[in-house]
Amino acid sequence: MNEKNPPNTLGALALPNAQHPSSTLVTGGAPDVATLKAAADTGIRYVFDLRPSAERSFDEPAVVTQNGMEFLHLPIAGPPDLTLANVRIFNTLLARIGSSPAIIHCASGNRVGAMMALRARWLNDVPADKALEIGRAHGLTKMEATVADLLERGPSESGNAAIA
Repeated sequence: MNEKNPPNTLGALALPNAQHPSSTLVTGGAPDVATLKAAADTGIRYVFDLRPSAERSFDEPAVVTQNGMEFLHLPIAGPPDLTLANVRIFNTLLARIGSSPAIIHCASGNRVGAMMALRARWLNDVPADKALEIGRAHGLTKMEATVADLLERGPSESGNAAIA
């Protein structure tokens, strides 16, 4: 793993819609090759992609590993994938990251925020309004109404969790 510099330079990463919910975490949209290389130089150890593989424009897993970081992947295509089963997998992968410097991204950051909000409510019993705040701090935007409804209704183990 690349630990050349401490993670205090994470704010300089050119990640679309970047959010900095902690000193070791950057969330947002999809990084390009140059951003991934810069991420390695700033001490990022993990890159966690929530996009389905078909959304990638280059071989991100290869670029990440070539630069000494670990690639994690959980495909969340949209609201139908906002299930308790996926939130549990998401939580397991977050536990693997721990407090290590990391990027968690999708195409815009919206799915990252959605998963963080659902995790807060469904797994950590955070009140719904606070869970939405957590989601927003991690990039939740356009899916906020969907997530708010899911927080109110409660988790779906699997299948279509989308609002009809």
